Amino acid sequence: MNDFNQELNSKIGRMLESKSFLAFTDKKLKQFRLHSDYDVMYVVLKTREIALEKIISGEMLDAWLKRICLNVIRNLEEKTKSPDLVENKTNNFNQELNSKIGRMLDCKSFLAFIDHKIEQFRLHSDYDVMDVVVEARQIALEKISSGEIVENFDIWFRKICFNVIRYLAKKTKSQKLV
Repeated sequence: MNDFNQELNSKIGRMLESKSFLAFTDKKLKQFRLHSDYDVMYVVLKTREIALEKIISGEMLDAWLKRICLNVIRNLEEKTKSPDLVENKTNNFNQELNSKIGRMLDCKSFLAFIDHKIEQFRLHSDYDVMDVVVEARQIALEKISSGEIVENFDIWFRKICFNVIRYLAKKTKSQKLV
């Protein structure tokens, strides 16, 4: 048993040192939209458990570890599709989103940007920064929950805020015309 463990640890250690393996696993996590819930090490640990069972049953694994990793990721994807996990995932998105937006609200340049755009569209008498942020937060949550991948949150959220302001300007203009 110790020989199996040592051999497996050695093979997995070599894989963890391989940039191509790490890139493969990371790419597959992103492809299945699991990168926010799981990381490479979690997949490797699950892979190790399965591989150890296969080695003990007599299978040779040199070419199989990547396949096992891929199967682990696919199984994780299936698990995350269950309704209970979707609700937990949405709560995690809510908490993370609140944290990031809170950090942005502490930033004077973000507040100045929103305030400037509100004045630029002549909405300062009808809306304030928080009106825009609350609406943008809802849109951001919907986009994140639907699986949109966000590279730079600050820029992405500013764009959403800007689009909210443009929408409010159109809405206000059409209401004034009526």
